[in-house]
Amino acid sequence: PRQALVGSMKNAQVFVVDKGIARLRTIVVGAEVGSNLEILSGLQVGEDVVLGGQNNLRDSVAVTVVK
Repeated sequence: PRQALVGSMKNAQVFVVDKGIARLRTIVVGAEVGSNLEILSGLQVGEDVVLGGQNNLRDSVAVTVVK
């Protein structure tokens, strides 16, 4: 979802949660369909992407996932 995006489409990044740690990851975005983005590279299937609260996150900090 576009709401996961940090920064601009040209310099797109998302936070991925890995073992309770937020990791800022650079991605390459392809098409935008409605509120969804096609990710060409930078993510693997099954990775947990942060969808809210990114403004308060920093790379390599511990997080608690709330679903």
